[in-house]
Amino acid sequence: MGRAVEWGIWANYMAITAALNGVCGAYCIFFIPYPNKWVGIYAMVMSHIVLLLEYPRSKRARGSNFPRWMQMPIQKVVSMIPFWSNYLVRSMFYMAIAVPFFVEIPTAYASAFFMTASIIYAMGHFKGEMWEPIPVRGAPRPAKIVAPVDTSTTNLIKN
Repeated sequence: MGRAVEWGIWANYMAITAALNGVCGAYCIFFIPYPNKWVGIYAMVMSHIVLLLEYPRSKRARGSNFPRWMQMPIQKVVSMIPFWSNYLVRSMFYMAIAVPFFVEIPTAYASAFFMTASIIYAMGHFKGEMWEPIPVRGAPRPAKIVAPVDTSTTNLIKN
């Protein structure tokens, strides 16, 4: 009837959304007088780490794989981390980093998104998914340029 859900892709988007919310919340903590500035620093640092780790897309089980812009250099670095392809490790990591985000209001949305991404990654792990890098294709061939033929001048020469 329907295709099975690829939980890893959904969790990837949720983690990127959480990281972007964390950056916005960190800016709010910096520029609005909140008592715990350390939460802003923590949110800024951890959100950028998550953005770097989550930027490369995983290889899809079915369908076509569209890598993100400039994914391959980051993918090489991320694929060198041996445990990061396991979705249960990602799930525990996001659950652990989400707790300090709840201390201040501007980063509470990011914390909720990190916890949701953690649950989705756990579901993906228990469904048997894991992160696989998108294979590198060969260099794209340049398009063949064919000059248009102007038929109006050739007809005049023949007459």
